[in-house]
Amino acid sequence: MRRAIVFTLAAASLATASVAAVSLAAAAPAGKATDQTSIRVSFADLNLASRSGARTLVSRIRVAANELCGADLAGDLDRMAERARCVRATQDRAIRAVDRPTVTAAYLGLPQPDAVALTGAAR
Repeated sequence: MRRAIVFTLAAASLATASVAAVSLAAAAPAGKATDQTSIRVSFADLNLASRSGARTLVSRIRVAANELCGADLAGDLDRMAERARCVRATQDRAIRAVDRPTVTAAYLGLPQPDAVALTGAAR
């Protein structure tokens, strides 16, 4: 099954994890430099149970969120703060939509969850 996340700046509904793409809503900052309203972030090629796969997806999400939220406009503190909020909210929604403990841990900079706990197997 092909899996991907779609970031959307317009209002969109959250889809379930079994759907091939998830649409996420994020507020576009004022003066947004790009007309792009969505970016598809694929993770079909990643093993999200692995630390490296989770980190790779988090990196892809960060790049996409930064692109969607527009240019930084250094020197304009209000714009920089607004953009930072946009990036953070977009990333947060994407991580929640993926809903995998390893991805959440990688995003938050936490140790990776125990593989046994992920499978539900007893020790």
